[in-house]
Amino acid sequence: MRFSVRVDGLSLGGWSSCRGLGMQFGAREIVEGGAVRPTDLLPERVSYSAVMLERAVSSPDSDVLQGWLRDVAARWMTHDGTGTSGTPYEGQDVDIRLQDYRGHEVTQWVLHKAYPKEWSGPDLSADSHAVALERLTLVHCGFLERR
Repeated sequence: MRFSVRVDGLSLGGWSSCRGLGMQFGAREIVEGGAVRPTDLLPERVSYSAVMLERAVSSPDSDVLQGWLRDVAARWMTHDGTGTSGTPYEGQDVDIRLQDYRGHEVTQWVLHKAYPKEWSGPDLSADSHAVALERLTLVHCGFLERR
């Protein structure tokens, strides 16, 4: 399986690993004094896990990713009140598509208002034969469409 990733139409290329795609349904247990029956649950917030993508560093995909991160960083700085020109970064939709071994789409998830939380590059060592990997962690407002 492979994953292709697009950010508002910009292809960030293929990825070999996608972890953390999940959601949690918060609930508070309500216990009534003296009651011996089962407790009730009060629904609370639905939250979504951060998603971590991983792949081997490659050209031109890694270059496109670096360009996107540069753009986000430049727009991110407008939030600090310095008056930097440009539009503040308010998140973007990230489309993750699962593909089979032939490259056919199996399913997809759209992370709404996603932000890059972290990017990490490869650990480089002349003594190692390991593949140079890059990782991108995204936080988002959910992947379930509101109807």
